[in-house]
Amino acid sequence: MSVPFELVDEEEMQAIEAALRQASAFHRSRMLAAAARAQSSLVLVGASEIFSIVSDIEDSAPLPAALRFPLKKSLCVTDMTALEWCEKQVEFSFLRGKPPKTSAMQAGSARHVELESEVVKRVDVDIRTREDFWAVRFINYLVGTRQLLAEGLTRELPIVAFVEGNWWTGIIDELMLPEGSAGPRLIDTKTRLRQSLPSDAQKRNGRLQLMCYKLLWDTLCEQAIPLDEFFSNFELDPLQELSLSIRSHIVDIKLSSKELLGVLQESCTVLPLADQLLKLRYEWQVDRSLIGEEEFMFDPDWLKQRIQFHLQFWNGRRESHLVSQSDEWKCRFCAFADRCKSENQR
Repeated sequence: MSVPFELVDEEEMQAIEAALRQASAFHRSRMLAAAARAQSSLVLVGASEIFSIVSDIEDSAPLPAALRFPLKKSLCVTDMTALEWCEKQVEFSFLRGKPPKTSAMQAGSARHVELESEVVKRVDVDIRTREDFWAVRFINYLVGTRQLLAEGLTRELPIVAFVEGNWWTGIIDELMLPEGSAGPRLIDTKTRLRQSLPSDAQKRNGRLQLMCYKLLWDTLCEQAIPLDEFFSNFELDPLQELSLSIRSHIVDIKLSSKELLGVLQESCTVLPLADQLLKLRYEWQVDRSLIGEEEFMFDPDWLKQRIQFHLQFWNGRRESHLVSQSDEWKCRFCAFADRCKSENQR
């Protein structure tokens, strides 16, 4: 019997975590109820089990738009790619609320569900605390990496790392171990409304996204997670035992949050760095046919320059930038274009 589930992306995962934090801080009954309804799903990989996040989005109490940015305790990789696309759009999204997902975005999420279902199976379990939320991500990572080493492939792998003075989170679309490769190759599948390759700006965003994922993966392999800073930043109790709803599905997990994170750190030390060669795959949404693939090499200097540039805005050290004149075509697809134009006359 299959169990229905909803795949949640990085930003929705952060919204759930923020709702849990808000509930704990302010003891608001509505927020607490929303957090209690948040669910994760147990993923079965043969005899192995890992977790990832799902939630009842319609029942969740939305955070006030003006509070979303201050409540973000980490930077999503998709936040960085959004900044690369347009910092002004990101700023408006925080201040005025993010526009609803387009049909194309929903189709892309659905495709990721299909790809993930080829290698894992999900079973729903409840999460009750912030510690449960993060335990779900840790367990997903642990068993996902085990699947990678045993079978040569894993998908939708959650990751967290401390990079450039900020906590980062992400979900790596696909990792595979090709024959002869020293480390896993990172792959991301993009779906397209039109049967054509994307613009240079869209390709650039895809390259930035994959390079960020490699950076996070490599950071975990090379550096220990600063535990005290992690628990402090995300306001977690390191001695909190996992909820029964999680422990009942994994017999061997009777750990506190700190002990579980210690297991994750030990596992990272035996993992190889990601391959320097990265791959973007483009599919047509109509029939899932392959439009094309782009392979490219990791460029640490370019990546560092882009990250440091956008972190200046993200960390409040400068105002947001408008897109360049050559990229003003992006404004035709932006929900904030009229307001942005009136407030930011060149």
